[in-house]
Amino acid sequence: MKKSRAILLSLRIILLLTLPLMGLLAQSGTTTSEEETSENSRLVLLAEDSYLKGLELEEERKGAGRDDFLKSAAYYKTLIEERGILNEHIFFNQGNAYLNGGETGEAVLSYNRALRFAPMNKAIRYNLHQAEEKIGNRISSSSPEEIKRILFFFHYDITGKMKGLILLIMSLILWGILITGLYKPAIRRFILIPLIPALIFGTSLLVEVVSERLHPQLVLTAEKTVARKGDSASYAPAFDAPLEGGTSGKMMDEQGEWWLIRLEGGIECWIPGENAAFVDPASL
Repeated sequence: MKKSRAILLSLRIILLLTLPLMGLLAQSGTTTSEEETSENSRLVLLAEDSYLKGLELEEERKGAGRDDFLKSAAYYKTLIEERGILNEHIFFNQGNAYLNGGETGEAVLSYNRALRFAPMNKAIRYNLHQAEEKIGNRISSSSPEEIKRILFFFHYDITGKMKGLILLIMSLILWGILITGLYKPAIRRFILIPLIPALIFGTSLLVEVVSERLHPQLVLTAEKTVARKGDSASYAPAFDAPLEGGTSGKMMDEQGEWWLIRLEGGIECWIPGENAAFVDPASL
C-alpha cells in the first residue's frame, strides 16, 4: 500500500514538473526583465533536475535520494524568498521535495501555503494528507473543541474562497429578489432563503479574516519541539513527548523569543518561535 502511494505521489510530481515554469511566466508579466525570467527558469530547471535525480537514486536504494530532494527544495526556497515567486506550483513542488527528503514539517508548511493560492486543488490536499499522516504525537481535540467543530462545520471545513463565492451568489440572489419585489411584491416572501446563508457565511468569512490577522496560522518546522507551560525553557514540558514537525496551530501571544500557540485540538502551550513558521506567504 505504501509503495503504491509513493508511486502515485511520484507520478503527480512528474506530471506537474513543468507547471512552475508556467507559473513564473504568469507571475512575471511585463515587469520582469528577460535576465530575471531566465534566472528564474534556470532555478526551476535545477530544482527539477535535482528532484528527478533523487527519484532515480531512491529506486536504487531507499534514502539515497534525500540530499538531492533537499537540494531541490532549496532551489525552490531561493525562488520564493529571494526571487519573490509565489504561486501554488512552486509551493506544491517544494512540498513534494521536502516530503521525499524526510522533512515533514517543511512539507506540511509548503502544502498549506500552496492551498492559499489553490484551496480546492485535490493533488495538494492529497499530498498534505500524506504528509500529516507521518506526524506522530498528535494532540487530540478536547471535547468542547470537538463539539464546536461539529456544530460550526461550515466555518471550519469550508475554505475562505468558497465562503466568499457562496456569499457572492446569495447576495446576487438577494438583490434579485429585492429588485423583482418592486414589481411583484409576492416574491419578497422568499427573501430569507438567500438572506440566512448570506449572513451565516458572511459572518464566518469575517471571523476567519479577523482571526487570521490576530492569530495567524503556523506550522512547526523543527523535527522535535518541546512545548512548555510557560515562556521559557525553565517551565515544565506541556506534554509527555515533544511535538513533531508538521504540527499546526495558531499564534496567540508572543513574549520575546517564545510564542504561545493554540494547537488544532484547542490546547495552548509555549514554543521557541524559531521552531515554527507562518503559513501566510505574505510573511515571507
